[in-house]
Amino acid sequence: MKISTTKEKLLNAVVLAERIAGKKESLQILSCILLDVGKDISVRATNLEAGIHVHVGGDVGERGIVAVPANVLSQTLHYLPKLQAFWGWLFLQLWASY
Repeated sequence: MKISTTKEKLLNAVVLAERIAGKKESLQILSCILLDVGKDISVRATNLEAGIHVHVGGDVGERGIVAVPANVLSQTLHYLPKLQAFWGWLFLQLWASY
């Protein structure tokens, strides 16, 4: 998965989704945020009572899908230094081996 977007756009979507994702769930997947990159970038979360699906503006380089613990993703984005982003843009590349 490869995307480019602004840190603020992704962080705003993740913060909204983090409010829905449970913190101490018996099913660990419910404490995760789903990053789904297809034609566009979407951030999803559910706690089985409520759900959220947020579209984030940006460019898609490669498609992919990944579930990341909500607190880990949120804290990582919060603490990224502003210098890490190139002219306000955040470039995110994830890869996995199967």
